[in-house]
Amino acid sequence: MTYEKHVAEMRRRALNARADLDGLKAELESVNEKFRAGTLGQKSYEDKARELKKKMDDVSWDAQRAILVTQNEYDKAADAWGAPDGNNIHPDIELLKGQVPLDLTDLKGLSEKHKQNSTMQRAIKAYTEKHGYPLVTDANSTDARAKKKAFESLTRYCINAVKVEFAAAFLTDEHFPAIYASHDILSLDPPNME
Repeated sequence: MTYEKHVAEMRRRALNARADLDGLKAELESVNEKFRAGTLGQKSYEDKARELKKKMDDVSWDAQRAILVTQNEYDKAADAWGAPDGNNIHPDIELLKGQVPLDLTDLKGLSEKHKQNSTMQRAIKAYTEKHGYPLVTDANSTDARAKKKAFESLTRYCINAVKVEFAAAFLTDEHFPAIYASHDILSLDPPNME
């Protein structure tokens, strides 16, 4: 699963849980109103309120666990993606051995061509550092830790949306694109993460 799909899954889980929690909260408010109006007895009120609060806790904890499972799945995928793999060495690696001088335009082209290949990105990064060129790769594109850190930050937004009612506003279509964009700098995922 890619970065985008994992984020979408976390957001979906958080928004669904928030909707369920809002519905349960409305039910609890209705029970409170009936009790205040005298149409519900003390024992019935206490039982119903306890039942609704338990459901709310269960929904909240289940959603938080599901969000953390999604984060763990992404962490494993990012680790696998970031690991050097000899199978990902492209014949273009020969160009980086120094036989043919490469200029900055060449390096940018190679970086773009292999943007989904962490092994080649590492080789390109090493070449640029060795020859004193400015970095042409995203410095974090080869760093699984950086990718996981960005994803973890989005995980916290989703968990907070479940835990704190007003925080759910961050996951709305109005606000989420800006939050996502600020964390999307590390979303280079290869097709084989599916």
